[in-house]
Amino acid sequence: MLLRLKYNDVSYAINTVGSPDHQYPDLTLESKWPDLAEVIFKVCGLPIEDQMMLYYNGEITNNRQSLASMGLFNNMEIRLADKKKNIRVTIIKLDGVEVEVECNNEWFPDQLKLKVYNFGGTTLICERMALVIERDNTRIKEYQPVRQLVGGDRIRQMRDSFMTYGEEQFKPSGERDCISLELPENPDDFPHCKMPCGHIFSSESIRQIMLSQVNEGAHEIRCPGLKEGRLHGICNASWDHPEMPDIFAMTVAEEEEFLMKQKENLLLFVLNYVQCPTCRVLIPRPSDDPKLTRTHCDKCEETEGVAIDFCYKCGEEWKYDDICMSDDCTFKKQNKILQECAIVEIDYISNVPTVRACTNCNTLYEHLEACRHMKCKTPKCKNEEFEYCHICLSEWTSHYTDENGCRVAPRQVLKNPHIYGLPAKVKQEDALHIEPEEAKQEEPEQIQEEQIIEEQISLADMLDQIEDQKILLIHQIDQIEFKIQQRVIKEQQQIDIENTDYNEHYEHGSSINPCSIF
Repeated sequence: MLLRLKYNDVSYAINTVGSPDHQYPDLTLESKWPDLAEVIFKVCGLPIEDQMMLYYNGEITNNRQSLASMGLFNNMEIRLADKKKNIRVTIIKLDGVEVEVECNNEWFPDQLKLKVYNFGGTTLICERMALVIERDNTRIKEYQPVRQLVGGDRIRQMRDSFMTYGEEQFKPSGERDCISLELPENPDDFPHCKMPCGHIFSSESIRQIMLSQVNEGAHEIRCPGLKEGRLHGICNASWDHPEMPDIFAMTVAEEEEFLMKQKENLLLFVLNYVQCPTCRVLIPRPSDDPKLTRTHCDKCEETEGVAIDFCYKCGEEWKYDDICMSDDCTFKKQNKILQECAIVEIDYISNVPTVRACTNCNTLYEHLEACRHMKCKTPKCKNEEFEYCHICLSEWTSHYTDENGCRVAPRQVLKNPHIYGLPAKVKQEDALHIEPEEAKQEEPEQIQEEQIIEEQISLADMLDQIEDQKILLIHQIDQIEFKIQQRVIKEQQQIDIENTDYNEHYEHGSSINPCSIF
């Protein structure tokens, strides 16, 4: 049996051609533990009773079986430790409980973590656990023996740094936490995190934000950082990421509770509820009309003492009359990206804008690599299995049957269906607004914006007039129906109309807000 042994930083090769001093042909995979222990004693002089054999992050123990059945194999490398050098250290767990643990300086950190995990309490799996020596606030390095420990050391159990997961959208930072205003204690090992929205938090703050928001009814996590121009100065940027509980090291119990509560909140949201961006409370959707997005929060009014309304589509504080005209609801930001993005060559076709909006749901996508075939990842498009071509913007199912071939579609200009009254699924020819380049250069941007606003106001007035006419017609129809009912009742039953319920029924019916019905 060929075996490699490492003890006190000295390597030994047993039964190899280059090691004539360590030839033990009687040692085979069918040998027993005492045979191996005896060979090790002859090689390095460590008494059998003091031998501790380590393989990676586990300890090989004597179970009176053959070496093969114990998991040993040819050319295996075993690390040897001296049991006499075992030390005792104190672990301070997440919940503050202190436990005394016996370990060896030849252990890797995972072996010490496993012992801490087996003590129970706040269950944090080894992959999400970090150990920090209290006396100098240094982290025990991974994949190296824990030789920096001495007997009596106190070690703090911590949640591991989010950087170990390599998520590109979460950047390490040494700046202050937006909530606690504290700098990271150990920026090298445990830096703060810069979120995609630009706000900076510690990993612990992010974990607490996630847990508190989902317990308050949130189905998606949003940034609580302060930012001018948003409702009450709140950033409100979405932090939705499927791996966030793992990245920010929740315990097993916390993650289970988080995911279960988030599913419950999502179910409530799907059942026609909206969420207040300030207090996170769920509110029944104010109207089925997609244009009427103004929402009032009773809880915020009780807390602040003033009426607080917001748009449930974009989360902005309400500053408009009937229709939300924020940048998000009017696609101003998206259109700026669509008009100013760079052009690239895709599948040997040049002058293709890098950013396109899905023609089914208006979600923006940037083409980075591969071909023109695009699959939108939103739940709506996934359910409908919607796919499209990034170059010509036609649906992929009819892409190859297009007689005109695949030509570069002009840059898109999104129109808000809530304001323009367009259907939810905008056709390609409706979603594109083609203008000659000369006209675009001659007309100032400010005039174009003013014209768009005037057009939006005009369309909103037209919609109001239509709604008024609809209400008038409904009222007239109700009157006619009521008169018919009066005549039928008078002729057939010959009873006094004034003593019946029909007048009360009519008054109730005519007082219903038409927006809640139609």
